[in-house]
Amino acid sequence: MGDCFNAQTHLVAASRDTALLAVLHERLGTMGIQLTQVSTTGKYRLPPTPDDESVKNLLKEITDVHGPVDGFVYLACENAPEAERFDEPVLFLFAKHMQRVMRPSQHGGRQCFVVCTSLDGRLGIGENLTTRAQRGAVFGLLKSLRQEWPQVFCRAIDFAPSLSPEQRIESLLAELQDPQDGLVEVGIDQAGRWTIHWQEALS
Repeated sequence: MGDCFNAQTHLVAASRDTALLAVLHERLGTMGIQLTQVSTTGKYRLPPTPDDESVKNLLKEITDVHGPVDGFVYLACENAPEAERFDEPVLFLFAKHMQRVMRPSQHGGRQCFVVCTSLDGRLGIGENLTTRAQRGAVFGLLKSLRQEWPQVFCRAIDFAPSLSPEQRIESLLAELQDPQDGLVEVGIDQAGRWTIHWQEALS
């Protein structure tokens, strides 16, 4: 991944979508990047309900076995029941404990905290939005983390539901290498890549 990541990079990815995690694992494997998966199956599992101690112990176990973490990626699950597609409370707990287990940026790689939603591919402002508005809270979380962690690459990526797993992962990998580390929100749909720019109204 260019200068952003190297052969020692260790990412943690969490999702209830095991198929999406598998695609990410395969792609990162071809790049020589280590990925620890957290899902509903396997050795490392998402807590069924928000549990501060469970998330803290999970990350400690991962680092004890696999070493320090360079980045965290959360992938919303489009195939889960509506109530389970996005774990906002669990995500906030990962944000709370992740910085403690991150490797110092001085080692030469990029630290990252990236969350992928699946609203409409246009950051929730598209015309055909039918998903829960609460999922937009993640954009506020990432903006706050960006202020608190200036050394960490923080980004919220909103994928259109129509995108295939392969398209999502390829777009995710491209975003992870984006040199614009100050950009927090990005939307991806079949038409392309969307960002938000503020412009003062002309008087």
